[in-house]
Amino acid sequence: MLARNIGIIGDGATDIAIFQKISECILSDEDQNNVTLNYIELRRQTIHDAVDKY
Repeated sequence: MLARNIGIIGDGATDIAIFQKISECILSDEDQNNVTLNYIELRRQTIHDAVDKY
């Protein structure tokens, strides 16, 4: 069985749900269930986060 780790950056639950469905459609192997998709929520960061900290 093949496992894929997928990092998703989003503003909320809706973004994450949409990207999960898109990745399932793209990475699934049609009728066979030989692919396991592991989703990881990544925290959104910008250059301003580091600048504002200091």
